[in-house]
This record gives sequence, C-alpha cells and structure tokens, in this order.
Amino acid sequence: MVRLVLAAINPRLRQDAERVLNSGGTVSFGKISLSPAGVVWKSKEPIPYAALVRCKIDGSILRVKAEGKWLDNIAVTAKKVPNIFILLDLIEEKRSTAPGKTTVAMAVPRPINIYNHPMSRHCAGDVKPSPGFHHG
Repeated sequence: MVRLVLAAINPRLRQDAERVLNSGGTVSFGKISLSPAGVVWKSKEPIPYAALVRCKIDGSILRVKAEGKWLDNIAVTAKKVPNIFILLDLIEEKRSTAPGKTTVAMAVPRPINIYNHPMSRHCAGDVKPSPGFHHG
C-alpha cells in the first residue's frame, strides 16, 4: 500500500519541486533546502552541487559531504527529512548536471557497499581513500 501511495504522490511532488528550483526558488525538506546555488543546511551558505562528493542514507542518518571536508557537512536523522527520496533524486540530478563536473568523473563506477541501508541512494562519485591512505 505504501508503495502505491508513494508511486502516485512522489512524481507530482518531485515535479512541483523541480518547477520551483528551475524558476529560481528554494525548496525546503525540513532543515535542508535546495536552491539553484546548492544544498542549504539551516541558514548556512549553500553547498554547490558540483562540490558534493557524497549524499546518502547511512543507517538512519542522511549524510551530505562536500569535497575538501573531512567530516560531513550535514548529518541528520533521515526521519526528520520530509520527502527524503525526492530530495536525494533532485540532488543527484542537480549534481550530475552541475557546471564544473567532468564527464570523466561521472563515468567512474561506484563500488557497491552491502552494509548500507537497502533504501540508500548515493550521489555518483563517492570518495574513497586511496590505497596509500593511512589514518593516524
């Protein structure tokens, strides 16, 4: 039943959100918003879509991380983000078409992580430490 409801409602909500974004507006998903400039957490400066290296549901936490950052820019309980799957779809769409992203970077396949939540969605190009990386 839930799938039927989501299948009927999500496309309409997603289209409404796309229309607002494409007309220069901002779409709110709780304390996270999407603007034409990027992902906004609370009232902070937007994280440009081209700078995103990870956005996923990790267990019960939504994590968003920009390049050059050691820690997540955003880590929030997924249940606090309304319409989270629409949010993730729109971030992925904006990220894949963001200026500054090269087609080579987008063509790199992502490894499959079987430990993530089964409903997890990932932005293309998740950053993994190189084999020579040593923590410590």
